[in-house]
Amino acid sequence: MSVNQNYYGTYENYNNPFTPKDPFINRDARHLTKLSMLAGAGVLSFILVQYIFSFVVIGISSQGEPSFLLNALLTILLSIFGIYVPFTVIMRFYSPEDKAVCMCLDAPVSKKSFLYALVTGTAAVFAGNYITSGFSGFVSTYDIEFSNYPTENPANFLEYLLFAFEVAIIPAIVEEVAIRGIVMPPLRKYGDRFAIIMSAIIFAIMHSNMLQIPFAFVAGIVLGYFAISTKSLWTSIAIHAANNLLSVISTAALENPVISVILSGMIVALLAAGIYCGFKFIKEPHYSLGITFAPKSERKFLFASAAVFLFISFVYSLYEGDNSTPYILTSLLFAFCVRRYLKANNRQLNRLPSSSLNLKTKVALYCSTPTVVGGMVILILSAMQTVTVTSFGGYLFLYGALAAVLGATLYMIYKILHSKELESKSLYRKSLYVIIAVTVILLITSFVSNLLMF
Repeated sequence: MSVNQNYYGTYENYNNPFTPKDPFINRDARHLTKLSMLAGAGVLSFILVQYIFSFVVIGISSQGEPSFLLNALLTILLSIFGIYVPFTVIMRFYSPEDKAVCMCLDAPVSKKSFLYALVTGTAAVFAGNYITSGFSGFVSTYDIEFSNYPTENPANFLEYLLFAFEVAIIPAIVEEVAIRGIVMPPLRKYGDRFAIIMSAIIFAIMHSNMLQIPFAFVAGIVLGYFAISTKSLWTSIAIHAANNLLSVISTAALENPVISVILSGMIVALLAAGIYCGFKFIKEPHYSLGITFAPKSERKFLFASAAVFLFISFVYSLYEGDNSTPYILTSLLFAFCVRRYLKANNRQLNRLPSSSLNLKTKVALYCSTPTVVGGMVILILSAMQTVTVTSFGGYLFLYGALAAVLGATLYMIYKILHSKELESKSLYRKSLYVIIAVTVILLITSFVSNLLMF
């Protein structure tokens, strides 16, 4: 049973019927550009605060090893001043209409919907860990290893309580308010799926290491879906907190065999309960996002391919192999089934447009502003510090992937600059200048460092 209501409308994917220089197209383009610039400004502010805190930590470390309590306090302050404060500030620059849909802290549509969503969402986010681990196992076949930043584990019960507060409670509230409460809601004007994916991208690039970026993207999609489908930010906060609490228990399990056995049982029970609650959830009142109406055959293909992809990811997370073919093939199969499902679903619903912009233009406009491009470049460079490559093939794979990201960004900027429909393009020229400047700086730095080695 679905409750089909939305602040902005629910439609997307259509052939653009508008003429060049149409005022509706440029109105939506200006609005989407503004939202992107503000989201990117939030990301850049987070980076700035992160660097400031790193200097504070270096200064404290010079006086001696900081205590666990001090490290936890600094992490909490970084979340508040690096994420919560910048994003609440950018919300002040929103239009009254955009502000009106932000921070939806109403109660979920029903208590049962909330509980089913909590279990299903937590299981889905946890499954994202297998996808991330599988991806790490996949790239290891190319002699590429991902590492995390070193952290200090708690040593006693009180420290574990503080660790839970630092890892599970504060990030769940702060990050959900910033991303699902401020970034995502105004984007729903351009389609709920678009809003979920774009906010998940912002969420992912703010996790500046390669172990967390893929997981954060998957988790961002799940959290965005359940926040919208239950019409409450409290749902995504609860799912986020539950998942992070599992990571706290996982940390404790590393040092206690009993907790490790209990955790294994909890994970099996959670995944089984997640499947059961998922079927129960779709029968409860919720906003469906229009993704439950495709023919059953398409759903079966999608679920089967997802199960195969999860299984292969799980295998790659456990065993180091030298053959990447199964992972690549199952990834392509899963992507094909998702695309096939969405096409069938749209035909079934006979969707109308959500805005004057087509999907490619929306993605290009949102992902190519100077602040988003600049933040993405800085965080990718930061993430590269957590990557270790030990073979020539690994370097080819890594730089090929980076070239693909750069090529996609340049293609989006090119499409905007050569569009006959859009009027204001100056910001996107600046995005091009940002990419050129960073590329030149990197080439010069690499050349100078190589000279100094000889």
